[in-house]
Amino acid sequence: FPVTITYGWANYHPQDTLLNRPKDKKPYLFLNEQAFQGNFRDCLLVNHEAMHLALLLFNYDIKNYEEEIITRAEFISEQIIELLFETSESL
Repeated sequence: FPVTITYGWANYHPQDTLLNRPKDKKPYLFLNEQAFQGNFRDCLLVNHEAMHLALLLFNYDIKNYEEEIITRAEFISEQIIELLFETSESL
């Protein structure tokens, strides 16, 4: 049987029951470190999940915020990937 693995997800804060994203209950991005393979696919995984988070942050309004969504996802990805490379270099 093939193994199903969760690579990651983006979602609202569990206590944000109105889905209005108050400042103390921000959306989050989860990345499963067990899914990382130490190659370029890790960057694709991070970018994929960052895109989900960026879409959520702009209320999935790609018609009016396409460039902002993509730019936010790139920014999020860059921050996470920098941390991944720093961590892997220190091992």
